[in-house]
Amino acid sequence: MAITRAQRAAGWNISLLCGSDRHRFAGLFHHPGGTTLTYRDIANEIALCFQEPAATQGSGPGNGWHDIAFLPAGTASRFLQPTSEEDTSASTHALICGQHLDDPVASLPLGPDEDAIRLHVFRHVGCTLNGAKPLGAHLDEGCAQNIRRPPVRQDPRYLPPNKPSKDPRFTGLPYRKSKRALPSLRTPSKNVASDVASPASDLQETADVDVTNLVTPPNTNMDVEGAKQFMNNFRPSCLTEGSVCVVTGKGRAWHSGSGLGPGVQACHVCNGGGWY
Repeated sequence: MAITRAQRAAGWNISLLCGSDRHRFAGLFHHPGGTTLTYRDIANEIALCFQEPAATQGSGPGNGWHDIAFLPAGTASRFLQPTSEEDTSASTHALICGQHLDDPVASLPLGPDEDAIRLHVFRHVGCTLNGAKPLGAHLDEGCAQNIRRPPVRQDPRYLPPNKPSKDPRFTGLPYRKSKRALPSLRTPSKNVASDVASPASDLQETADVDVTNLVTPPNTNMDVEGAKQFMNNFRPSCLTEGSVCVVTGKGRAWHSGSGLGPGVQACHVCNGGGWY
């Protein structure tokens, strides 16, 4: 099952903001207690995903995403509602820039509140101020500026699912198509299976399996009808009730309010015949 952008964003515990209106343009998940992620790592990842930022006032010389600074802007719920007073006084905080980009990024403890750290991204170039100066001083000096919402970088090597390539070198190749029998061959009346398995067809095939001779572990009191019902309900249970991985028994859903949990990953690892 594909994960939507909204579901992926709901798992972020670090939100990246831009502009005077503090629009969230990106985010990431930082493992609670992790100490290896640095601000420079975030800047490098942003450079991979977005085009170079444009300042809201003029252009001027710059070095793309290498000339940026981060400002801690408090915390917020994953629904973007501020949960700390720091958000209203962010202009008094010092920028994280220069050599401090190599500092580790703080992380929030894992808890039921599922708050997210907010980092405001600024364009920062040609600064002569003391690093301890607050944001307001950098804005007055002109070395720090808000950036506009950056456009997503389009990599020609990436082809979104279900989108045909526009490259004439590939349009004639049989990529991303279902297998079809040649007209000259005699085929059964049933439809030819495609490359992609359908959950609906998988459930139908499971429902048609004869479980009369099913071998079960010793001392297992399960009648035929009960076994068949268990097999039919396994995959829907992974989708609606899977809060932990069914293979390891560990993990948890990446955000609350969703019936889709890590248990569904087993459906991708194991083939249809191995679900039961």
